[in-house]
Amino acid sequence: MSASLEGIFSQEPIAGVFESIKPGFPTALPAGFYTVSKSEPAANGLFTYDKVEGTRKTARAVRYNAKSSVRNVSGVDTVPVKAMFSAEHLDFDLARLINIRQLGGNNVEAIAMSEINRRLGEARQLQQNLRNAAVHLSLMDGILYFDIDGNVLPTSASSTYSIDWSVPASNKDQMTDVAGSPIIGTTWATNSTDIAGDVNNIKTTALKRTGYPLKYAVYGSNILEYIQSNTNLANQINGDAIMAHGLNESGELPSPFLGLTWIRGDQFFWEDNDGTTRSNVGADQVLYYPEPDPSWYDFVETPYLFTEQEGLVDISAVSSRFGPSIQTKVTSDPVAASGIYRDAFLPVINVPSAIYLSDVTP
Repeated sequence: MSASLEGIFSQEPIAGVFESIKPGFPTALPAGFYTVSKSEPAANGLFTYDKVEGTRKTARAVRYNAKSSVRNVSGVDTVPVKAMFSAEHLDFDLARLINIRQLGGNNVEAIAMSEINRRLGEARQLQQNLRNAAVHLSLMDGILYFDIDGNVLPTSASSTYSIDWSVPASNKDQMTDVAGSPIIGTTWATNSTDIAGDVNNIKTTALKRTGYPLKYAVYGSNILEYIQSNTNLANQINGDAIMAHGLNESGELPSPFLGLTWIRGDQFFWEDNDGTTRSNVGADQVLYYPEPDPSWYDFVETPYLFTEQEGLVDISAVSSRFGPSIQTKVTSDPVAASGIYRDAFLPVINVPSAIYLSDVTP
């Protein structure tokens, strides 16, 4: 039995297919970095977050039952931001799909639906790729760049808009401890470098600076060789049969190692609008993160306006939606069908000094 265009493009089945698509973009960080932790109510995408520095000070002691001492809140800035709003549409060729109304058109109908589902799957993957790329670039670069058309960029070149999470200089490259001394003074490419001492210094600095213990280390493609060639660490690895076996079996750093969970950085990449594959993690980088937690990191969703009517008469027909969505339309002038997909979100680093973006070859 043939199907009508209304049946094929009705909102409920299309939305069901759209939401069931499994995206295919690498997401190797802990799930908490990709999971929505907060919803903001403003339909224009504007909201504020508290940028926190953290404190290692203590409360004051006073004489028993004495008047309390005043304490001024410090290290907190309220920062206004705007969520990333993505809206694109794809067009369906009705001249081809019209055959679904012909007699005996079951096979044609199946082919038509397969093509619609393929296009929807691609749209859904584009949405998820944007979310994942935004998470990775925020955490691994500390900044998001966009060109005039809204395409994500790998650098500031050609950028017309950026979102900078202001990761401090003390937490980048060779980094500095709380006393201002460089943490990585000697390249890890030298076999005698005290790599374990550097890692422990970074972990201690994190505790002193913000109180957030580091748990994850995302490492670049050269780091495994530096560690395997390091005199002290090679002896440590080879002296542990389980660790040595795990490394030989997987070709990756075992976890836990030096008190951290290690994640291969070469699996984080994205493709820019020109079709060039961009890597998120440099070959000589090690990037350190605490366990994802809303106290220092949020994945925020904001609403956006939605309506199924054209030529509005009643404002009550306008509603708000959260998360990725698809809206399909069949218009009469010209006769055409399209699917509009939207999303509004932003990964937010509330405590930028909680993450460390190191380069181990000064």
